[in-house]
Amino acid sequence: MFCTRFSLSLPKMIRFSDGSVFSYLYDASGNKLQSHQEITVLTTTAPDIIIGDLIEEEQEEEQEEAEEEQEEEEEEWNEEEWEELEEMLEEDQEQEHKQIDEDGEPKPKQ
Repeated sequence: MFCTRFSLSLPKMIRFSDGSVFSYLYDASGNKLQSHQEITVLTTTAPDIIIGDLIEEEQEEEQEEAEEEQEEEEEEWNEEEWEELEEMLEEDQEQEHKQIDEDGEPKPKQ
């Protein structure tokens, strides 16, 4: 707090650390004629709201990343699945050419 005084030890202006200012006007006898207050209102947002928003944003980003990774895995899985299916199809085609009967003898082609 900072205070400026008149010669009669009366406060002329008082400045507070928050920026608020009180000023006074006196007559020659020291009678207060006028007072003026400029009050600084400090507004802040609650930290938990800010933190909550940041956490929510981080969670959304993590969710998006997880979805992207899942899509990539599905694409890879689909490629692997197609390769397996192609291999199975080739094996089936080979088996058709090499069919054997119950005794283990090759069957005649029809």
